[in-house]
Amino acid sequence: MSDEVLMHLVLLPLTYKGEEKKQEAIKECVHLARQIPDKEQESFALAGILSFTDKVITKETQRYIKEVLSMTQIGKMLMDEGDMKRAKRTARNMLKRGDSPEEIAEVLELPVETVKAWEKEAYAMA
Repeated sequence: MSDEVLMHLVLLPLTYKGEEKKQEAIKECVHLARQIPDKEQESFALAGILSFTDKVITKETQRYIKEVLSMTQIGKMLMDEGDMKRAKRTARNMLKRGDSPEEIAEVLELPVETVKAWEKEAYAMA
């Protein structure tokens, strides 16, 4: 992906009029940035979105982006270490706070079926 394309992704939310549309555009750009296969470029885009939108971003959207950045790094760390027990614990905690299995699978970079199986185990144990 070219630097020019990345910069368009970073600046796009600023072109929207209206507070709500800007916040939606920021979140959509974060979602699109998460789809970038090159993880260095993904991190650049996410950090750029956060930096360039800091004057118009709401606290809620800012927390969302920071969480995505943080969870992306945590998810990679968990998988790099091969520590599936910790990943399972993290997934269960995220389920308890109301995150969907699809969101958790995306954050932890796991198959949705794995997270759903862990969710069933948690309910069976309760």
